[in-house]
Amino acid sequence: MAFQGNFSDFRIIELFQMLAQQEKTGDLEIKNLATITFQRGRIVELFFLNNNDKLERYLIQHKLLKEENLKFFQQKAKREVKKITSVLEESGVLPSILKEKILYLYYHQKIFNLLMIESGVFAFKNRTISDEEVKKYNMYPIDVEQVLLEAIRQKDELTIIKKEIPIKNATIIKNKNLPRELLHSLTDIEKEVYISLNQENDLEEVLDSLFIFNFEALQAIMQLNQKGAITISQNFYGSKIIDDKHIRKKSFFSYVITPIFALYSLFFITIVIQKTSKTEINPPKLSYYKYYQLKQENLYKNYLDIFKR
Repeated sequence: MAFQGNFSDFRIIELFQMLAQQEKTGDLEIKNLATITFQRGRIVELFFLNNNDKLERYLIQHKLLKEENLKFFQQKAKREVKKITSVLEESGVLPSILKEKILYLYYHQKIFNLLMIESGVFAFKNRTISDEEVKKYNMYPIDVEQVLLEAIRQKDELTIIKKEIPIKNATIIKNKNLPRELLHSLTDIEKEVYISLNQENDLEEVLDSLFIFNFEALQAIMQLNQKGAITISQNFYGSKIIDDKHIRKKSFFSYVITPIFALYSLFFITIVIQKTSKTEINPPKLSYYKYYQLKQENLYKNYLDIFKR
């Protein structure tokens, strides 16, 4: 049985629930976005039309695969009729210890994103999908009911988070030299987010770079902001609420006052020696995939410098 509809009339969460309960097998096509393959009510494959949403791009964003090597591994996977993840694992690019965790994070995050859709056109088409065909897919079969429960919880709490912090066009400023008491109060995930930050960071780029779910990262960012470990600002340029006078004022401070203040600060730093005491803070317990990322970027030393043993 094939059917089609619109998400304004049929919520995507209800659609997934129906396909799972009726143990449907076939392809759910979301126009101009993605195709989700179901086998007996389980999700067994995701295909995105936008290259930025594909697994290979996710691996590049997380520095597990180099852009210049992508075409080589894609061709090798096609030539050997293998999953690209298997080729990357055999080549040592994707460590075995990381493979399952990374696939879990990637596919669950993408499904969570899809379940937030509120508009669009869909069509479901039945087709036979054998177990042998499923083995050729990169992902592991996902139980829909569990994903739906988590997505509903995230959707409710994300509404609260978005009232607290902006996401679009937002910049995270990392506050350094945090008090010992504040460092002690950070959870492991908050520490993981904090050490991954540069001095200034685009919030959406931070979400794309972390080895945790976006929802967990946003919760940590909200808490870090409330505790004073970071400052979040939003770029309003292009907005109607900013007039020319405000922009001229902003430019004056950017090009005149800021350089003067920077020179004064540099002079002050050269004549004042600050005595700092060592703070013993236990580092968070890093997940294998986060440790691997830090090791690859030579950031582990910086990690220990912030949270000294």
